[in-house]
Amino acid sequence: MRTHLLLIFLISLPAVFAAQDDESVCKKAMLKLDFMGAYDCYRDIGDKRLAQATNALGTGDTAKAIELGKDAIRLKAGFGLCFKYYMCGAAAHAATLVSVAYEKTGSKGQAEAYAKRAIMYAKNSGQCEGSAVDEEANVFCALQYYISASSAYRETKLFNAPAECKLLHGNTNPDHLDVVFIGSNFPNDAPFNEYVDKAYRGLLSMQPFARNAHKFNIWRLDTRQDLSCVTEEPRLFSCDRSKITRTASTCPNDVTVVVVNNNEWRGAGFMNENLLYLGMGVPTSAFVHELGHAFAGLDDEYMYSGTDPYTPGSSLNCDTVNTCPKFTSVPGTQCKQECGFANRYRSIDVGMMRVLGNPFGIFDEKIIEQKLSRYK
Repeated sequence: MRTHLLLIFLISLPAVFAAQDDESVCKKAMLKLDFMGAYDCYRDIGDKRLAQATNALGTGDTAKAIELGKDAIRLKAGFGLCFKYYMCGAAAHAATLVSVAYEKTGSKGQAEAYAKRAIMYAKNSGQCEGSAVDEEANVFCALQYYISASSAYRETKLFNAPAECKLLHGNTNPDHLDVVFIGSNFPNDAPFNEYVDKAYRGLLSMQPFARNAHKFNIWRLDTRQDLSCVTEEPRLFSCDRSKITRTASTCPNDVTVVVVNNNEWRGAGFMNENLLYLGMGVPTSAFVHELGHAFAGLDDEYMYSGTDPYTPGSSLNCDTVNTCPKFTSVPGTQCKQECGFANRYRSIDVGMMRVLGNPFGIFDEKIIEQKLSRYK
């Protein structure tokens, strides 16, 4: 039976595999029934196609972007890999990029068709909370998690910001980093507006954000919301992600900041998710700290209990070697024990990721600036 199935599969190969040299390794892996090897191979090539398509769209070559984007979809969603090995997130990214490219050429029908494909892939990725029952939330979830950092998304104007999206800083340039503040459970606008004003001004007064202030658009959503935020443990809380996504989608958003009218709750930044929570009881400098997590992927540098349970080298701003080779090439850095855990080391004695209100330090600033380099 296996022989018959393999023969059927081989007959279909010419129609499925593109005649590209760098896919020959993937093809060999499939012929050997090394499905995980094939998965790794197609994933890596698909990533390259997606990066090439994004660059093509950024330079205005829509025809090339469409061609490469479709190839990325084939590599990511083909052969059942999307549904079996969770490559749907990247397939959603690629389909959205193709939709954007078709939109730019005036092909509305094709743009809509690929937008629908993006929704389908995102639903199967398992990454979008609430997406199985809320298609609208799913659309913006897919954009938030897979598109927000790409030039394709920044060049897309899927909506015009309505009047309730108040621009506090910037000039609506789509190549800027769009940060939107949304509030929950505020009886009136005054305390929310005051907190947001202090928070964003504090951010843009601190390096490296101060010297990159021209890359930011800061928005405030001026409508009252209930985002169903509840206590998780003492002073920590969570909110309804699908409500956040729908609400934030009203305004341009690369980073979403949820401010909750509760003086007991602290802040939280979700690592590399461009989402952070702030309770009214924390100082506005907490916004800068949590943005270090959510946008730049920085770890806490204050002390937890125990030793590091994560993969060595997985932290951007902590080293696992007591001589700190990660930092030594950067002049002005230090090598201090304790970076979240006792067996990790930090590059500054007392920085923002350890104690609020302090500078990030030279090394952490470099990490943030690398993230900001994609914006203009």
